[in-house]
Amino acid sequence: MQIKTNTGFTLLELSIVIVIIGLIVAGISAGQSLVRQASLRGIASDFSQYKVALNSFKLQYDAWPGDMVNASDYWGAACGGASAAPTGCNGNGNKLIQASVSNGVAIEEFRAWQHLALAGLTSGTYTGEISSGGLFNGGENVPRGSIPNSAWSFRYASSNHNSFTLTSDSETTSTSFDPILTPAESYAVDVKLDNGIPNMTFSPQDLVSASNGFGGAGNCYTGSGLSSVYNLSYTETDGCAIHFRLPK
Repeated sequence: MQIKTNTGFTLLELSIVIVIIGLIVAGISAGQSLVRQASLRGIASDFSQYKVALNSFKLQYDAWPGDMVNASDYWGAACGGASAAPTGCNGNGNKLIQASVSNGVAIEEFRAWQHLALAGLTSGTYTGEISSGGLFNGGENVPRGSIPNSAWSFRYASSNHNSFTLTSDSETTSTSFDPILTPAESYAVDVKLDNGIPNMTFSPQDLVSASNGFGGAGNCYTGSGLSSVYNLSYTETDGCAIHFRLPK
């Protein structure tokens, strides 16, 4: 009579399995890192593209998009949107792309993207209005960013400079912006395009600035002005909102 015996994995076989699992995990992690790095490079690329579009608009219409006082003369009903007459897309012409303007109708930071698209200088279509699901909605009233769950917005800085800001694509306030990058990621973008200093408050020589953002953990940077430095030891994406200064 033959007796059957059950044998388990040998130590060698278990070791091989563990090595294979480790290689798979390492490969997934490396792949995710490569995707993230590509997305970070996309931030600089997007900024350059939108900056060119903005300058082209200024040259063609002698006004900033969103702030343009006669946009309805060019685009008529296409410029109105669901809840506004065509004249509702006109800005106040003060050379600042603001969250609201004196005519009480246009919200220039959203109308700016609509104007750029109507002028054929950016891809996509944008409503020019506050989203029904929140203030910002990537793909609806502002462009989506290359980083997951991010979107581009115009921002008016207190130093009288317009800027682009990368924020959450479901932002719910026009006065602050959600952090979307780790300090190390923000630093990588900053040092590539500018000086790597996070808090120069958009001084004339500063192109890229960062902030803790609305609802952030307050860990984007330490210090202020020229003495400010990114907090590179903080590794969470609620570290920094990033801003790109534009010419007056």
